[in-house]
Amino acid sequence: EKVTFESAEGCYSQAVIRRKDIRVKWAVKAFTDVGENGPIYSQGVYLSLGSPPSLTSSSSYVPKSVLYTAASSNVDEGKVLQNLSTNWFEDKSQYPKYGETNLSIQKYVGERTKVQTYRTLYEQNGDESAKDVKCMYWAPKTYQMDICTVDGNVGSDEVVVLEKGVLYKQKFVERKKLFPEGIRSFPFFHFQEWKRIYR
Repeated sequence: EKVTFESAEGCYSQAVIRRKDIRVKWAVKAFTDVGENGPIYSQGVYLSLGSPPSLTSSSSYVPKSVLYTAASSNVDEGKVLQNLSTNWFEDKSQYPKYGETNLSIQKYVGERTKVQTYRTLYEQNGDESAKDVKCMYWAPKTYQMDICTVDGNVGSDEVVVLEKGVLYKQKFVERKKLFPEGIRSFPFFHFQEWKRIYR
């Protein structure tokens, strides 16, 4: 008997994008997106744990943890990782900005613009060819119009936000002096986590 497996990325992406009552942000290059030329592949991923609770800590105290990697595949930057203290982010004299909880890692620049999917191209412009798009070979055709952007018009230096059923994109830069020299951090969550519970 032949069994066909289907990627859940198409169906849950379509289910999310068609909603008008939720807000979602897609951050590019999460830690789960690993390529052989990237620092994660060559230098690894580091997990730094905060200080353990002390006698004066509250019962709700939970040590902070930070995931990070080298800023590049350069061997010297890998050495920087190994020499960092395991709780470097608690040193407010050297990394004061990191402790500011209202300061995001990504700083938006420029104006926000709409992202066009092939669904909007078809419904708003009547473009029949939009029905034939296929950008994710592992997802069934049923979902392609909703998950494919026209002309691949979202760059690796942009985030995408869904608000009231409309997709927007905006460029970002990483804030300076949040992390020690030579290291970077990325969003960790990946929508693949939904695959376990979506169906």
